[in-house]
Amino acid sequence: MKHNIAVLLSGNGSNLQAIVDNNIDISFVVSNNPKALGLKIAKNENIPWYCWQNISELEKEVLKLILEYDVKLLVLAGYMRLLSKNFVNSL
Repeated sequence: MKHNIAVLLSGNGSNLQAIVDNNIDISFVVSNNPKALGLKIAKNENIPWYCWQNISELEKEVLKLILEYDVKLLVLAGYMRLLSKNFVNSL
């Protein structure tokens, strides 16, 4: 069953790994940190992944991806940045 979730992360990806280990389908992974080990997990699991360091660009692109992948749940799995009010209200 497709769960249509997306994951935002910033670091090691331990929360992402827990989601993967529980056989939950992930539509895509996004990080603001190009060195985040969680991106390596996504790559190894063949999950589409994206990275933008500019937060306003990240938010804009994530909103596009949510529509493209028909995501129903956005999981902040260790994502260490505050999301803007505009971004949250857009969801």
